[in-house]
Amino acid sequence: MSLFTNLNLGLTALTAQQAAVQTTGHNIANATTPGYSRQRVDLAAIEGQRFGNAFLGRGVAAGSVRRIIDTSLEGRLRDSTSQLGAASARSGTFARLEALFNDISGQGLSSSLDGFFVAAETLAARPADAAARGSMIEQGAALADAFRLVATNIVADRESLNQQVRAGVDEVNRLTGEISRLNRDIVASEAGGAAPNAANDLRDRRGELLRELAQKVSIRTVETSTGAVNVLAGSEFLVLEGTSATLTTTAETDRGSRVDVPAFAATGTKLAPGGGELAGLLDSIRKDIPAFLDDLNDLARAVIYEVNRVQSSGTGLVRFSSLISNHATPSGVPLSTAGTVTGTPAGTTVRATDLAGYPDDTFNGLDLVARTGANAGQRRRVLDFDGTSGTLLLDRPFDAPFAAGDAFDVTALPFPVTDGSFDLRVTDESTGSVTTFNIEVDLDKSLPLPSDSTLASVAAEINAEAGSMVTATVTADGRLQITANSPSSRFNFASDTSGFLASVGLNSFFSGRDALTIAVDSQLASDPARLSAGFSNATNDNGAAQALAAIRNAKSLLAGTASVEDFYRGLESALGTRSAEAADRAESQSFLEAQLEAERERLSGVNLDEEAVNLLTHQRAYQAAARFIATVDTLLDTLINQL
Repeated sequence: MSLFTNLNLGLTALTAQQAAVQTTGHNIANATTPGYSRQRVDLAAIEGQRFGNAFLGRGVAAGSVRRIIDTSLEGRLRDSTSQLGAASARSGTFARLEALFNDISGQGLSSSLDGFFVAAETLAARPADAAARGSMIEQGAALADAFRLVATNIVADRESLNQQVRAGVDEVNRLTGEISRLNRDIVASEAGGAAPNAANDLRDRRGELLRELAQKVSIRTVETSTGAVNVLAGSEFLVLEGTSATLTTTAETDRGSRVDVPAFAATGTKLAPGGGELAGLLDSIRKDIPAFLDDLNDLARAVIYEVNRVQSSGTGLVRFSSLISNHATPSGVPLSTAGTVTGTPAGTTVRATDLAGYPDDTFNGLDLVARTGANAGQRRRVLDFDGTSGTLLLDRPFDAPFAAGDAFDVTALPFPVTDGSFDLRVTDESTGSVTTFNIEVDLDKSLPLPSDSTLASVAAEINAEAGSMVTATVTADGRLQITANSPSSRFNFASDTSGFLASVGLNSFFSGRDALTIAVDSQLASDPARLSAGFSNATNDNGAAQALAAIRNAKSLLAGTASVEDFYRGLESALGTRSAEAADRAESQSFLEAQLEAERERLSGVNLDEEAVNLLTHQRAYQAAARFIATVDTLLDTLINQL
């Protein structure tokens, strides 16, 4: 062994410590860089050289520069990020919905409901008082405004979430495009896997982008032997080595509102987000907001229907020379047909053997309205009807599968009509005489089918019974019009056991069919004398006003188990509970992510104190190596110049 060999040994020490110093400096420089993983130079002793019977060391070799990282922990952190993204999106939705019900100003839905029923009580005390009538109509308008405001804000929030979905899809496209570019750069830098640690910083950048992507959509990653990472959402590739898939949104319709659904542009296949913000947004758009809007509409429909049942069967200070219904229905089809689900249907097909026998296509274009079960209150359009088996084809599935025995109605009308009758009362204003005609509404499905009442048959029955005094016709757009034949004749209605008058909208208090469309009937708003305070021609009759006030506590919702007041309080309570649950879930997931992030920081993060110690250590080692070389140089000088 020569002294020149020792010079090379010193050179390896200088080179290795210089690399370690540079890597330490790189760590310090990136101490605050998001996603950066600290790096370390792998130092290894060079294999010794035989010297007699011994092996003498030949120095140190600087191996690869490794990222200190736990790939399993990185995967768990991405999964946690996805779950937090979904939970935060849903929590935000519930928080906004809950804010809609905060009646801080005293002008919200709760106050409006209370004001309406207080006005009804005042009307019952003074049925002939013009001020009480005007107040009742004003409170009805305020209640309608409150319903529409909440419903409009819900629909607007849903559209805002749609915009967030579209923005999220654009962000996913940006991230997957960058990841695919980094894949190409990493493969090139690492020579297709031959130099696996040559692209540490590129890998850190890719890891940070993967985490950002996981915040948007739940992903699964598979690293190839060349160093590229394939990214999947469900079973579809978002990134395949150096290429990325492009996402777009397709428009669907739910409850009359647009729903933007992420899909792959090339194939049209819908994206399965699994988790992440997109999953949370889609759950809010498809489930949370529609469910709440359904409940709000159920409440609004109950108020409209129950108030209109009283108003339509009551008597105001004036009677009518002509009326036309607010709601239209095809004149030749049954007003409403009850059915019961048979078996356990799925998708868009519903079978009801009790509808077998009706001619094919009888119910095409009508709505199937679920009355009981998990889908109660929901409506779907009937596209086709097979009368042999009683099978209906719907435009889209219900939110939950039907169960055998679930009841439904098939109708074009917004409110239920049942087998019963109503009285048509014609008053001769010159003599005061009243003639009453009982008009039957036959919906018992008696044989042979179809035998049930239609709008045309009701008009025909009115003409057959009371044709000498009034004339009933069906307009071209499917509405019922009744006109008195004599200038001295006026008519009104009473004792409606079928709900027909309220359903078609004859002599209504409210127009509209849900929370978005509810309003005070325009004819009533312009003439408060039409308001029904009683059930007879007597001016001091307050029976209808009392019935209006009683709606507040009448068990008319949830199959006769809840009043309007109960339903509203239940809706408010359920929303508060679900909002709190969503907030707790988001908070819990945030805590879990913070724990995982802290664990990653302990393992992969840069500790400046530790790096300062490392820097000092490598500095001293470098200085010692330099001193060693100086010593060898002195020995060589002695050997060469002094011998």
